[in-house]
Amino acid sequence: MERLIESKMIYGGLMEVSQPHLVKNYNTALTQFGFKPVAPEKFFIDAMGFSPQIADILDDPHYLNPHMVNPRFIILSPKQHDLPYTQVSFSSTPELMRSFFESNRIALDILTLKDVIFGEIEDDTYTVTTIEDLLSIRHVVFDLSSANGVLEGARKLEGLIARFERETTSWNNEKLMDQIIDLAALTGDIRKNDPVPRNVRFTKNAFWANHFGGVYILRDDDGHMVVAEPEEPPFPSKKRAVNWYLSLADPKTLHAYLSETERLEPLNPDWLLDSGVLESRIDQHMRAVMALSGNGADLGKLTPANVRKWVNAHASDMTNDRVLSFLNRTKKSLLAKETIDLDRVAPDLRFLLQRANPHHADAGLINRLIAEFVPFDFVLRFMVNKEAFYRDYETYPENLRDYVVALIESTYFRDKEVHWQRLFGA
Repeated sequence: MERLIESKMIYGGLMEVSQPHLVKNYNTALTQFGFKPVAPEKFFIDAMGFSPQIADILDDPHYLNPHMVNPRFIILSPKQHDLPYTQVSFSSTPELMRSFFESNRIALDILTLKDVIFGEIEDDTYTVTTIEDLLSIRHVVFDLSSANGVLEGARKLEGLIARFERETTSWNNEKLMDQIIDLAALTGDIRKNDPVPRNVRFTKNAFWANHFGGVYILRDDDGHMVVAEPEEPPFPSKKRAVNWYLSLADPKTLHAYLSETERLEPLNPDWLLDSGVLESRIDQHMRAVMALSGNGADLGKLTPANVRKWVNAHASDMTNDRVLSFLNRTKKSLLAKETIDLDRVAPDLRFLLQRANPHHADAGLINRLIAEFVPFDFVLRFMVNKEAFYRDYETYPENLRDYVVALIESTYFRDKEVHWQRLFGA
């Protein structure tokens, strides 16, 4: 993983924390979570406040997510809104955090000028032992505290002001007046600059969870569907029979379900050709075949001419490769303006030609699921399914690792917004 860290494919884009008051605030938050104040003079954090340096010091990679259900957070600055998420047990956590940041932007701007906010994203589930525990998670609440008492003081001051305005004898209540003045010195004038985040309850819809080896939870008006890799449900259930489970090993049934629920975009030839995704998958798969062939091909230095030379020398490997043959045939058909009949395409290969419906609320999650069927599209996997990417990367030979890192740096890292729009934009 050293190469990934150096190329900022892991722990990239984090925020430096080195100002003494921020370090002090972070340490205060740590003590509230039951840890020693071990933050050094300089460290880096992600959007949740997770720091790889702190994790190393504590020897606890899950210090902000101890039970893998209700993740903790430490917010030192509203700038964390734009930071990456380096460690999540639910794919919905980044979305929930972004919603919290955006719907409480002004309050967080004010609050973090004087304090640090920390807490947990809580639901009614505290441990996951059965699939029903995951299915029961529908709403979450941000439980908030502050290191220096600004948040708590503002809440108390709000009540005192309401009491002052309600009681006709307030002007003669010196104790009440002194309390208001003391708290206002800490919080500022909350009537003009309210530091209390008001929007703290959010809905958690479809999501991926890393429990039971990784499961997708999809919800419909008439029920739910759980998707995972094994042919049989990999999770314990309180019910004897599970008729709402789909396996990645059954792409035909899964593809039918995603199509019927309009989570998949119908075959879009313009997107396949104009986005460059088809050409990119051909190129990436070809290099994967070369790297895994065992002959030590130097993928980083191969020019298009040398690639063709290698392909000609190993024609049997390429001809017999089912995926590459399919992609090349599809490209020729699309360029010839021929119609592709998905019903005549093998179910697992259909996912090579489709993306999530950009207009569906589950689009991000479905693109993550599709990436399960395209392990050789390294750029896509890194973008939408980092857990799978990191897992597979460990199995790659060195030449493929070099190629993958260079490819992501030269494509996705060059302009992330443009790349996202090209692949997933409506």
